[in-house]
Amino acid sequence: MGLNRVILTVNLTADPELRYTQSGRARTRFTIAVNQQYRDQEGHLQETTIFVPIVVWGPQAEFCANFLKKGQEVAVDGRLRIDTFETREGKPWKIVEVIAQHVELPGGRPAEAKEELPEEPEPGDEEALSEVARDQAPPKYHPTKPMYCWNCKTTVQAEGIWDDFDERWNYRCTRCGYLIGSHR
Repeated sequence: MGLNRVILTVNLTADPELRYTQSGRARTRFTIAVNQQYRDQEGHLQETTIFVPIVVWGPQAEFCANFLKKGQEVAVDGRLRIDTFETREGKPWKIVEVIAQHVELPGGRPAEAKEELPEEPEPGDEEALSEVARDQAPPKYHPTKPMYCWNCKTTVQAEGIWDDFDERWNYRCTRCGYLIGSHR
């Protein structure tokens, strides 16, 4: 089994676009710019920019749409997806994008975002308390189990984390964070 993981800390090129599927699931798309430097054959320093489309699903997509803005630095942890299809003219076409599993703001939420957060509910307001509990629920974890980590080259305890997008358990090494395996 191979590893498909992309980690980027870069800036947004435009404000994110939030849309909903017919079933009501949130999907946000935005593009980031990755600057790369290299030396050409004559030894001169060159710079190129790669624009990478990012797709985020579920509640995290709504977070991105509400709090991310053009030019803002963002950390994206996800997987690479390449879709191939034919155009109407019969030519092959590829779409390369990163499906984000985690999106973070390295400097924390912007000040204006902090002001928009809802107030804590009163202790007697059971409906509001259950809503807050649902929104702040921790990710689904599977008990650790021994698995072989190819990165550590030894048997380690692996932590299972549920991936809502792929609807499967991903197991990560608790020592190095390497993705060891997955199952549905």
